[in-house]
Amino acid sequence: MLAPGPALVLWALAAAGGDTPWVALPAGPTVGDTVWLTRVIAVAPEWRVRAAAFESQGDVAPLGEPVVTPGAGEDTIRYAVVAWTAGPHRLVLPTLWVVKAEGRSDSLAGGTVDLTVRSVLPADTAGLKPKALLPPVDLRPPSFWPPALAVLLAAVALVLTVRLRRRGPRPTAAAAELVLGGPAPDDRWLDAGEPKAVAARASRILREALARVVPDASASLPVREALAAAEGRMPGVTFRRIREALLTLDQVSYAVAHGADVAKVAADAREVAREIVTP
Repeated sequence: MLAPGPALVLWALAAAGGDTPWVALPAGPTVGDTVWLTRVIAVAPEWRVRAAAFESQGDVAPLGEPVVTPGAGEDTIRYAVVAWTAGPHRLVLPTLWVVKAEGRSDSLAGGTVDLTVRSVLPADTAGLKPKALLPPVDLRPPSFWPPALAVLLAAVALVLTVRLRRRGPRPTAAAAELVLGGPAPDDRWLDAGEPKAVAARASRILREALARVVPDASASLPVREALAAAEGRMPGVTFRRIREALLTLDQVSYAVAHGADVAKVAADAREVAREIVTP
């Protein structure tokens, strides 16, 4: 009931203006559906409705805060709820408050609403009863022979596997005789764009021949040190040919000799190598 005073006049005007009872939508919800509880209250322009939170009632729970939508001369209150059991439900709505901008307020009983929720299960399942328990499973084998036969087969398979793995190596055909060819000619290396390989091979041949004639000019020494060790220990013409060939080939190996005829220099290096080792 409202206390006497300005609020009583307000609610008298509201009742005359068409205050409506609570309406539950949709009309025939099922278990788990969202149900909106809606009520429209007529108010004077300077008053507004405030709704309290809906508390859970049995198997009916709220789905959020209440929603109040102001309008021209009336406010609409909406609660979203959900029911988890089928059947009829009588819900008691929270107290509604009306407030004025200057701070004056009054209350109005929330009222009740009836809600019938349908089940989602078929109607013919209502009388179903659980089936009786199945008899316990007998884990004993019906006969001794199946496990004994399984063990025997496993033993035979193991023996056969061991015998097969212990067989000697199978005879294989004799391998074909490997025929090694000589070194690839310089032309093939040059056509493949590998002048450094040609220079390195010719330099190695000449260095080995020089080391045979002059042991101090070991092939492990740098080119200039080997030449210094061999200088004066062989004819001057031969030494100059060796010097020119080795220096040119060394420059080709380090890509600092541009435009050199690598094929000609390599051929000269082999020729002088044969000359100095031939008695």
